[in-house]
Amino acid sequence: MKSKLINDGNQKSFLLVFETGDEVIEQLTSFAAKNNLRASHFTAIGAFSEAIIAFFDFTIKDYKKIPVNGQVEVLILSGNISFHENKPKIHCHVVLGKSDGSTLEA
Repeated sequence: MKSKLINDGNQKSFLLVFETGDEVIEQLTSFAAKNNLRASHFTAIGAFSEAIIAFFDFTIKDYKKIPVNGQVEVLILSGNISFHENKPKIHCHVVLGKSDGSTLEA
C-alpha cells in the first residue's frame, strides 16, 4: 500500500493506493495505528480479486461470512475508523459489482 498526505489542515486527508494482493482491512488498520487515527472516515472505489463480506445476523448475534470468489468492482466502500481497546477499529459497508451487472452489498 502507498499513502500520501494530501491535506494537512485541521482535518487531515490521505490518499491510499492498495497493491494487488493487499488485504484492505489489515492494511487500513495498520495505517490507522501508525498515523494515530482515532476518529476518521473513508470512502473508496476500485476492484477486488476476491473478498469476504459479512452480514450481521441478530438471531446468533454474530456476522455471517459470505465469500466472494472472483474479480468484482468496488462500486463504493465507505466506513469509519474508531479507537477501541487501545487500537483502531474499522467499520465499513461495501457494494460490489459483478461482471453480469448484479451487485453484492454488506
